[in-house]
Amino acid sequence: MVYFRLLAFCLLLTAAAATAEAQRRFIVGNSYDFAFGGTNQGTFSSAVLERDIVPFYGFYPAVDVRATGSTTQINLYYMALAERYGGEQSLNTLSHSARAGFTASLGRALKLRFGGSFLNAPDYTTVDVLQGSGGAPDSFRFVFQPSSARSTRRTFRGTVAAEINMNYRSYIIAEASAMSLRYLNNDQPLGLLLDQTRSELTAGYGYRLNPYDSVDVQYGFIQNDYRRFGTGTTQAAVVGLTRSFSPYLQMRVEGGPAFISFDQTGETTYGYVASVEVRRTIRSSRLTASYYHSPGDSSGLSSLSELHTVGLSIFSPLGSKFSVAASAAGFIGRSEASSLNDYHGIYGSLDLSYPVSRYFFLTWGGSYRRNSYGNPLDQEFKRVYMSVRFRAPELWRAEL
Repeated sequence: MVYFRLLAFCLLLTAAAATAEAQRRFIVGNSYDFAFGGTNQGTFSSAVLERDIVPFYGFYPAVDVRATGSTTQINLYYMALAERYGGEQSLNTLSHSARAGFTASLGRALKLRFGGSFLNAPDYTTVDVLQGSGGAPDSFRFVFQPSSARSTRRTFRGTVAAEINMNYRSYIIAEASAMSLRYLNNDQPLGLLLDQTRSELTAGYGYRLNPYDSVDVQYGFIQNDYRRFGTGTTQAAVVGLTRSFSPYLQMRVEGGPAFISFDQTGETTYGYVASVEVRRTIRSSRLTASYYHSPGDSSGLSSLSELHTVGLSIFSPLGSKFSVAASAAGFIGRSEASSLNDYHGIYGSLDLSYPVSRYFFLTWGGSYRRNSYGNPLDQEFKRVYMSVRFRAPELWRAEL
């Protein structure tokens, strides 16, 4: 219930801020995707489809609302995902994705940020493709995709963050977030897929070396509550460096020691946190590459895990009309509980787009994902599709 209250508080604060300023600029964007193609929707070790490939079609409407004032900014987003599969009614899905964000600058010294998100879907794949995202996620994610268990994941996330500028160079950052995970239509054995909650607290000090580069020191505390199986906590001290080699090349590196404990068994262990992220822009092309190592966090299964994840995303024009977007990701996980197998997965997608007019696009694409968790959760997912996309990021504008 605390997660619902936190999300409701963020939305209420957003609505109140919308009327607090005398003048505000509103922008409403809209998009529709109609896609059709073929997919195996995952070949499962426990339930293989009668046909290797089945036809599917999907409709994906979305709306984006942005409101900007002199000191505040509001962002609201909602997407529905309706997919139907020929001859396989059990695979039909209706998913939802929503998020809300509010930022406020209280003078030059203090910046506040509130956010909330909701996802009800078997996995992130389709959401990422439609939103044009890939590579490194902008916030924590569970790497386990429950479509391999014929289940749907429902997550709520709420975030509160503050940045205090002490002077031109020094600043303090603090962030707290809470996240709940629930599995729907879950018929897996007890202990394999567990509803759980995740809480995270981060506090740190940063120093700007120049307008483009900075160093920071942070303390992080993460608690994963598995209810029946107790809780696990991870504490880490991390040193980070943000470096801009040029306006077209940026890099973020961080690392530090971590301490992991399990309250049910009383066991403790040590590890390390490490990450590297590189962003490169070449004319109109964009590339992002990342690596993350987490010594003790939740994968979405019923145990803390040591995770290695890598990601790569590319967007580039192709000739005078076409554009191509590609992403790839992979992970290797080692469960801290001996009852669960180690696991790994890879994912890739390719998207080719052609503008028919200012608002309409024809898109051809495909995606592939392979997850290995150990029976009965191994999965190979393949999809090819063609879609008609309508994009109007500034369908309606007003200044009130």
